[in-house]
Amino acid sequence: MNYCKWEKNGDISKNPYDKIVFYHRLEKYDIRVKPEDNSQYHKELEQQKKLHEYRVLPDVPLYGGPAWWSLTRECVEYMIGQSGFIERYYTDTLFPDESFAQTVIMNNPKLAPTVVNYDLRYICWETRNNSRPAVLDMSDLPGIVKDKDVFARKIAPDVSGQCGRYTQCHERNRDTFGFF
Repeated sequence: MNYCKWEKNGDISKNPYDKIVFYHRLEKYDIRVKPEDNSQYHKELEQQKKLHEYRVLPDVPLYGGPAWWSLTRECVEYMIGQSGFIERYYTDTLFPDESFAQTVIMNNPKLAPTVVNYDLRYICWETRNNSRPAVLDMSDLPGIVKDKDVFARKIAPDVSGQCGRYTQCHERNRDTFGFF
């Protein structure tokens, strides 16, 4: 699981804390489709900033990272037991899946030392094939094959073509425990 500790440097209304200190009531708005909803959502955020209406933050260090994790059963069971904490501090936050798992696990003294700061995913973060992250195509194949990643994203049949089929075949023939 990739993670990084969020440092408090002055104004907590700045990234990445703005994802959690303000109420992001996205269930009220269709910000991707309706421009008026997008405008109203941003007005609501600006009003919170202007009035210094901050949520109460948990009294533990906060962590963040990608929303894609590879977790042990022990980590999952522990997170399930922390559902009250997650609901209290992550309801109506922006991209909660990019912080709650990292925060919960990294604040557990038994689990934190077991975390490998790597997510086992091949992702090309450039804009390509009308997408960011890029929809992978055959030009990504050398990187996919040589990396120690177990997963790759984004794969789309109409763009990725033989790339997806080749990597599936490659994985079936790879020594599963030899690439970590």
